[in-house]
Amino acid sequence: MKIYIGADHAGFKLKEELKKFLISRKHTVIDVGAHKFDKNDDYPQYAAAVGQKVKNDKKSRGILLCGNAEGICIAANKISGIRAAIGYSEYAAITSRTDDDANILCLAGRVLKPAQAKKITAKFLSTPFSKTKRHERRLRQVKKIAENTAQKNKVQIVPAILAKDAIDFAQKLRLVESAVDMVQIDVMDKKFVRYASWADPEIIKTIPTPVDYELHLMVADPLAELAKWKNVKNIKRVIFHIEVKKDAKKIVSAIKRRGFKTGIAINPRTPLAKIERLVPKVELVLFLGVTPGRSGQKLQNKVLEKIRDLRKKFPKAIISVDGGVNLKNAPEIISAGANVLIAESAIYKSRNP
Repeated sequence: MKIYIGADHAGFKLKEELKKFLISRKHTVIDVGAHKFDKNDDYPQYAAAVGQKVKNDKKSRGILLCGNAEGICIAANKISGIRAAIGYSEYAAITSRTDDDANILCLAGRVLKPAQAKKITAKFLSTPFSKTKRHERRLRQVKKIAENTAQKNKVQIVPAILAKDAIDFAQKLRLVESAVDMVQIDVMDKKFVRYASWADPEIIKTIPTPVDYELHLMVADPLAELAKWKNVKNIKRVIFHIEVKKDAKKIVSAIKRRGFKTGIAINPRTPLAKIERLVPKVELVLFLGVTPGRSGQKLQNKVLEKIRDLRKKFPKAIISVDGGVNLKNAPEIISAGANVLIAESAIYKSRNP
């Protein structure tokens, strides 16, 4: 079996003993650290390293060691898909496998003698999951709790591309496409806002990329603009502004007929009441944190209160914020109720996008 093992200073000596034991049992042992004794190191980094390896390698198991096994076990269980258990005895090791299908064993480096640790480890590695209906039901319940929590706390980062030309667009896309699932294309027509952006669908459709696109239409006639993008295959979501002088319900219906998810955007000065009837009909509400058009503006704080109000009225809504978002105010924006953050300047003007 492939075994990933890691320990801080308090488990380092026992880790070295266990490695020899596991190798003698013909297991493949991969040591993620610490690779030398350091009395000042901390366990979270080793918990994360082993946890990620085991998560991605379903047939493997993990062994983690710290002073009392508790801290490193808590850290490992923060990783989705990890079921870490403390091996305080052979019985605990057996039941952690039969009952809970544990995939990481946590051992107390300052408590267990090497002989004890070897027996506990051997039981953990040789015991199969029972697969009884009761135990499988429990695991499904645990998985559901984890999924619900992850979904509740999930925040999506969407880089916005406000391009000057095709080269600028391609360069910005390449900087982020390996790190995100979606990129927003800002489309401005110099009518709805005072500025115009470069966003040529005939060129953009020829640029290969694994990411999906979201169109943010800051234009006077959203449907006329959308017709230009019909051949761009990876558009998934289209956002238009409630402030346009068009029938919003007709726009929503037309976007949906084209097979796209729909978003409604609202400027900082526009009353929330303008969009409330449409919220159940769209997949996303986009709050402009600044007056639309120019990049790099400061977030207007009154927008946070509007986000809180909408979140209270529509607890399950997907709420996005675009304009003025940065590393400093992101926690406050999320706390207000946003679960999608759009950023342009904060990403592309940083040293490390």
